[in-house]
Amino acid sequence: RNINLSSNHIKDGVFAIVDGLLESEGSHLSHLDLSWNDLTNEGAVRLAQVIRSKSILETLKLTSNAIGDQGMNAIADALVSDFTLKELDIVGNQMRDPSRFVELISHGPYHLERLRYEMNNLSSIQEERMMSAFRFRENKHSWLGQVVHSIKSHKFVSLNLKGKDYGDAELIWIAKALAKHRPTVTTASFQGVTDRGIHGFLDKDVVWAVPIERLYLRACRI
Repeated sequence: RNINLSSNHIKDGVFAIVDGLLESEGSHLSHLDLSWNDLTNEGAVRLAQVIRSKSILETLKLTSNAIGDQGMNAIADALVSDFTLKELDIVGNQMRDPSRFVELISHGPYHLERLRYEMNNLSSIQEERMMSAFRFRENKHSWLGQVVHSIKSHKFVSLNLKGKDYGDAELIWIAKALAKHRPTVTTASFQGVTDRGIHGFLDKDVVWAVPIERLYLRACRI
């Protein structure tokens, strides 16, 4: 069942209604729209408690409220134990620090497929971090996962990442796998790597512990 309570401006008191709906609708409530209700951090924290305790929502829309970092972090933390929410819309709120969402998108177990976060108080660098986190998660299930599996399984590996869509997070994840399993790297080829990414790959834990026979860097920003 879909419940649309948007554009009522009923503020944080809306959660008395939401809590009652979840009690009465049970497993039938799958889509909830609370946009344009002047929700604050207090309301978001209460919503996070609902998500963590008894939510089976698939879609949650919180567009154009007044939720800041405290409320957003609470929602992000609630998603750790949520395995049903597939779409979250937090456009037009007051998030300034997306770090918790970045971490959860990259490494969290939840099944979130779509996150809309435009028109928050994020810098261009922070928005890029959010986009990179989704890319990293997708890569983990494709070529990046295969690379890490090869590092775990073989004594000699060749890393050719030219033509791959990757950034700092992918290189640092590869570096951690190399430092842990310590294969010999016969060839490592990178293209378009940033300073942070290559320094993550060439961290002392990798350089001192992992033999790298050949390293190729092309068009890197170092």
